[in-house]
Amino acid sequence: MDIKVDASTEQIMVNGRFSHPHNACLFIEIQRGMSIKACDGEEIGFSAGMLIDRCNNSSTHLLLGRLPTPAEYRFIPVDCIDHVTDNAIHLTINKAAVGKLALHQPTW
Repeated sequence: MDIKVDASTEQIMVNGRFSHPHNACLFIEIQRGMSIKACDGEEIGFSAGMLIDRCNNSSTHLLLGRLPTPAEYRFIPVDCIDHVTDNAIHLTINKAAVGKLALHQPTW
């Protein structure tokens, strides 16, 4: 399954800020290049960006990047983020679940 980004309503940003899904008073900053770790602590890729809903200016998905060639990008819903440390994003799901998430096919 692929997610097609609708440029009229969505935008991929390099960095993003969003309200934590488990604590609406807590805002989390995501920077491009941050390590992404599955719930077991295994590093599964890096943050390649955030998908932003232009209608309400909210972050909806984290864009997971994996290298080397061919590069693979997957959309992770922000409610799958457990917590963020200084240099890593920790998920509530495992590597197998991440592998089933929607792919993003860049148009560059």
